[in-house]
Amino acid sequence: MTNSNWADGVAAVTQCGIPPGQKFTYEFNTVGQMGTYWYRSHLSTQYTDGLLGPVVIHSPAEVIPEVDDERIIFMGDCILLNGENTYNCSVNSTIYPSTTGSCTGGSVYTTKVESRKRYRLRLINHSTLFSYWFSNDNHTESIVEMDGVEVEPIPFRGVLVNIGQRFSIIVQTNQTTGNYCMRASLPKSCFLPGIPYIGPELFNAGLDSAGYHALGVLSYDDTLGDALPSGVARNTSNPNGTAENPFNDQEWEGCVDMPFDIPKLAKAMEAFDISEGNTHYIQFNFAQVQHVSRVLVNQSTAISDGTYTVSRYDQNAL
Repeated sequence: MTNSNWADGVAAVTQCGIPPGQKFTYEFNTVGQMGTYWYRSHLSTQYTDGLLGPVVIHSPAEVIPEVDDERIIFMGDCILLNGENTYNCSVNSTIYPSTTGSCTGGSVYTTKVESRKRYRLRLINHSTLFSYWFSNDNHTESIVEMDGVEVEPIPFRGVLVNIGQRFSIIVQTNQTTGNYCMRASLPKSCFLPGIPYIGPELFNAGLDSAGYHALGVLSYDDTLGDALPSGVARNTSNPNGTAENPFNDQEWEGCVDMPFDIPKLAKAMEAFDISEGNTHYIQFNFAQVQHVSRVLVNQSTAISDGTYTVSRYDQNAL
């Protein structure tokens, strides 16, 4: 939240960690904010393991089109939708050898909806590793909120949700009564060459057994839960489809973000002070050596002994 960096949660950086058995009360203001957010631990991999949750700020000043109901949908590292998915446990792996023979495991996230209604789905990607393409078979979504900012409706068949991002989409339940697949699909073209998660070991260990996507069910009216889903799947790498992309026919595929000129603010916002005295110059670099990947900020990164290497930049050279 704004003006509360002192309680940002980064242990030993902006505040001390909360000791076991102790408590800490977070106080923050939400003036001028609305939309979809989330809270999580910043210590080690605690949020990867599930120490997280949604924060929704409602405001009478919202200009998002009216809906009949809403749902919160989390996408996570273990290829899950709201903590659920199914796996083929019989897939063998050099990392996790199969000892149980043929089996299946898990459950599918299912949400009941009524015909001829409008639903707001608040999408949150809490992964530490994966981005996802989210789509609903046979439905066209309209994006109306991006990271807490209201935008004019953008019609799409799928939306790329990067790590930590939040989107609100509106889905109209205007299809024939039945079950329809909700898909959170991994964009394979984002995977870097030489990284183990695109090699046969991890493919067989987890990604292959889950089919590279988490499936949920959008279940209309009184449709039985075990009824087979209707509808047609989108291209799991690019649900929008190049041939159906109205934006100058560019190939918006894989891990390419939405072009900056597409979202339009739904209402005017107070401008930020971008004078020279309030401007900071930040350069990001990505370095990959064999199976190790590092992101550097102004050529700074943590090394194994916990120290930091810092280099100064001439802002005119950036």
